[in-house]
Amino acid sequence: MDELYLLFSEERIYFSEKRAIRAKKLVLFRQFIKVNHDSFSLLKTIKTLDNRTNMIPKDILVKLVQIIDAVVHRHERMLLSFKGKIKQQETEDKSESSVSDFVDTLLNLYQDNEKDYLIFLPLATKLLKYDHELSHLQTLLNSYERVRPKDKTKVLHKQD
Repeated sequence: MDELYLLFSEERIYFSEKRAIRAKKLVLFRQFIKVNHDSFSLLKTIKTLDNRTNMIPKDILVKLVQIIDAVVHRHERMLLSFKGKIKQQETEDKSESSVSDFVDTLLNLYQDNEKDYLIFLPLATKLLKYDHELSHLQTLLNSYERVRPKDKTKVLHKQD
């Protein structure tokens, strides 16, 4: 993904009117890549904490699963709307507030029992970062959609 982005960014544009369009696409693609890296980092953090989740109370664990599912589903909707598979929804997502509320809950657990819950702070920070980058991506997608509503990325299939 990073190498394809690098190749695309080094591609030369000969017409000046297409440079602005290409620059907007570069910003959008760079943010897509950043969000994908953050989602992978969150996934790795979840995997490292997998065997320690029994320390979390059940209600907070259920909330964690719901938060992660909502954030990943939001990311998937953004990808599908950019490809033109679904209509883009400009709704105010409550996921940012729910993620910050969940992180506050984890911090309260940490304050109650510092030794055991310290291991969940990296998960909280990765989840906050991922949600923040998704919000920024949504802003970029809304801006791009307003400027170039008919310019969709075409997916080319491999021809034999």
